[in-house]
Amino acid sequence: MLTSFVLFYLVSWIGLSIAIGVAASAVGRDGVGWFLIAAITSPLVAAILLLVLPRPTSESALRRQGRRACPFCAEPIRMEAKLCPHCRSEVPALERLTPWQQALERPGEVIVVLGFVGIVVGLTLPTRDRLVQSWSQLEQSAFEIMERLVARFDQ
Repeated sequence: MLTSFVLFYLVSWIGLSIAIGVAASAVGRDGVGWFLIAAITSPLVAAILLLVLPRPTSESALRRQGRRACPFCAEPIRMEAKLCPHCRSEVPALERLTPWQQALERPGEVIVVLGFVGIVVGLTLPTRDRLVQSWSQLEQSAFEIMERLVARFDQ
């Protein structure tokens, strides 16, 4: 009975994660990445993020492919192009994005990375009780050392 429930839960989780990946691809996002986000975190959380985050623009989609639109004919060209192969216009050089600007173009990845960092930090930081216990042990050790030093000097 329990194994059939676990199997149903697992199949549902993977199926919903695949659906999130397909939906992400349909709106111009990385389907495999969103499948992994849904599978690792939760399909519900991934669906909410997918709905809340703004849809990528065609410019950012082109940029992810290493392309940009020609300012004269609007056809996609390579980022490094100096001459448009479609309209033969001279294309102005494109300024490079800083790493921060590149990261802001992928807010889903930034959210996932920050979430994992938060989880790791939360799991590695000692709890309040452990901090109090460590502090009291440190205090006790310091008092014992002080008592030994005073006893040596009194002799």
